[in-house]
Amino acid sequence: MTRKIAWIWLFLMFGMVIFGAFLTPYDPMVSHGGAQPPNSDHFLGTDGLGRDVFSRLLAGASRTLGFSAFSTLIALFLGGFLGMVAPLIGKWGDNTLVLVMNTLLTFPPLILALVLLTLFGRGDVSLIVAVGLGQVGMTAHIIRGATRIILAEEYITSARALGANRLHIIIVHIRRGIMPTFGAQLGIVFGYCLFNSAALNFLGLGVGIGVPEWGAMLAEGRAVFSNAPHVAIFTGLLLMSVVMCVNQLADAD
Repeated sequence: MTRKIAWIWLFLMFGMVIFGAFLTPYDPMVSHGGAQPPNSDHFLGTDGLGRDVFSRLLAGASRTLGFSAFSTLIALFLGGFLGMVAPLIGKWGDNTLVLVMNTLLTFPPLILALVLLTLFGRGDVSLIVAVGLGQVGMTAHIIRGATRIILAEEYITSARALGANRLHIIIVHIRRGIMPTFGAQLGIVFGYCLFNSAALNFLGLGVGIGVPEWGAMLAEGRAVFSNAPHVAIFTGLLLMSVVMCVNQLADAD
């Protein structure tokens, strides 16, 4: 997959997030009979309840991709902050933050998200926060490693000798130095957030029953896979394509 194709596909996905709900050829909640395979009336067929799959994918993009993007921002902001600050606040401070990171890494991200959802309660905001916090530990460790490498460079020693304080080093030197790592981590974190968010919705812990969302659609497709495999197949391919495009662009940068 070339970068050009990846950009075009992600641009289309971004359009689905913004305009998908207005472009649906059918009401995503209205039944058109039983499950139908792809045909001239229903481009991607209908699900087990007769609802148009294409319309539901368009309508669900804002939740699936939008929520994953917000979760990614939470993970990158908190993880990036912890990772950059830890090596600069002394041995005890660094060890304390590493302990926090290791504690977060003790739990698999999906399990941690499940625990947080249990504490926060079910809801859109709870889902976003739970999925995002599940990626903070990994992000913080990677950014911390990149920060330590930058701090060992001679130009950092020169900047300190010239009187640069910690804030200046973070904003001017570390921020610039970690951008390639940050860009690659963005693709990885977004992929995890997308799959974990979809998994939680697949388990019924996210959106309400019947609400268009790709993870929930996978669960619905599983129930009718023997009669209507196209529901799960098209939804799964769409999820996979987004992750592949994001990782392609992140690796290229």
